[in-house]
Amino acid sequence: MPGKKAPSLDNQIKSAKAPKGSALERVIHDNQDFNLLSPEEFDDEVPLPLWLRVAWRKQHPDISMPEKNAGEAYPEVLSQIYERMVANPDLEWGTKPSDDDPSK
Repeated sequence: MPGKKAPSLDNQIKSAKAPKGSALERVIHDNQDFNLLSPEEFDDEVPLPLWLRVAWRKQHPDISMPEKNAGEAYPEVLSQIYERMVANPDLEWGTKPSDDDPSK
């Protein structure tokens, strides 16, 4: 068991500044299976929220994480993804732009 408990769902939502009913709030809510993480990730200094780590692990079950320093093994792009999710909380997780989307 980790030295620290996972933050409450409410605290995670507040920390990400996820508006009520937003896509970001749903992603946080849907990624609470902290059993997918190594116990040391609860105490590491890596600035990735636990729910984002869970989401990444669920999307990449074939990638094994090291026993030691698992938090440091996540791809750097996750920090950028997190920043974008917080800045645009209504973007849907995992969706692709449609063919008529002018922003692509």
